[in-house]
Amino acid sequence: MATNDVYELIDYQSAYGIPIENVYFYRRNAASFVDTTQPTVAGSLLNSWYSKIFPTIYPCQGTDVIHTKLTMRNLFDDSDAANLLISQTGTANVGAVEDLPPYNAYAVKFGTPGLLVKDGYKRLAGVIESAQVDGGLTNPTIVLRLTTFANKVLEGIRFSADLPINQVAVLTVVKRVRSGVPGDYEYRLPENQGESVWADVGTAVIKFLLTSQVSRKIVGF
Repeated sequence: MATNDVYELIDYQSAYGIPIENVYFYRRNAASFVDTTQPTVAGSLLNSWYSKIFPTIYPCQGTDVIHTKLTMRNLFDDSDAANLLISQTGTANVGAVEDLPPYNAYAVKFGTPGLLVKDGYKRLAGVIESAQVDGGLTNPTIVLRLTTFANKVLEGIRFSADLPINQVAVLTVVKRVRSGVPGDYEYRLPENQGESVWADVGTAVIKFLLTSQVSRKIVGF
């Protein structure tokens, strides 16, 4: 539990019975902080994320999406972990508006400096029919809500007022550790600081063309 430890947050969801996961990574940039409400750093970070960032996500999503669990873990310390069981549906639908299939998604690009670590993307399921025309994002309410999410997630995790001085964990993109031989590489997350390579996210920009998440596709959609 030290500065530059990397934390993985997973937001577990489902839509039409299909499991959906959105994964975020945060780099701890505060050597110490006071928070006595949780037994672990991960628990404190998770609670702050849930109270400050999570409320900007589900308003973008239709009611066929339900969030069921949040987990946070320190990649370098198995004892530093927490989870939170929740039940929160999307709230974007108005009247008899249907969601598009779960593989359709809003996209937010997480820009990183340099070329050492590639930019990241967050793909949010729960696109409602009225949010788009021919695959282009057109609904001003949804655009505003997605922009709010992008701005809030870029702020990182803070325990009190949303001021830079209170930021204790920075949104980051983590480079996977590669092993094996050409044509048969395997990739995994780093297991200690010595092998970790990361780049803090400098921009979070919504994309106006809908994207698709192949892992959410099933026969019948």
